Amino acid sequence: MIEQRGIVVAAVRGRVEVVCESQSPCGSCSAQGGCGTALLGRTLGRASRRVVAEDPLGTQTGESVVLGIAEGALLRAVFAAYLVPLLTLFGGALALETLATAWFPAWSQGASLAGGLAGLAAGLYGLRRFARRCRDEARFRARVLRRATASDLDGSGP
Repeated sequence: MIEQRGIVVAAVRGRVEVVCESQSPCGSCSAQGGCGTALLGRTLGRASRRVVAEDPLGTQTGESVVLGIAEGALLRAVFAAYLVPLLTLFGGALALETLATAWFPAWSQGASLAGGLAGLAAGLYGLRRFARRCRDEARFRARVLRRATASDLDGSGP
């Protein structure tokens, strides 16, 4: 289970809206001064995210909570978000370039570009459908695991 702390800003019928600050692991790394991730984090600042989560505990507005999501669900979503558009982009480009090379050799570069764009569009459309389906599945939703304790707030908790 991947956990994230946040503060409840709205609670309605078994669901809560939680504001979570993005966290960076840079505080525990010895290469803070020369790391690109640390520089990017300092430049962009800490962004907060709003998350809608299942709430079996009945928390109230203003409470600090710990949210959780299953690792498998998160990995599947990340895999889909990053790899599917990339694979469809390359697949479309390769497919149309191969066809154009066989039938119209002078058009192979243009066909490769058109195939890549068509593949990317198809991948993004498929990703949109996947995201809508995931939104309705309980295993892809965050849920309130517990109310935040002092050990959760200082980072020494589980």
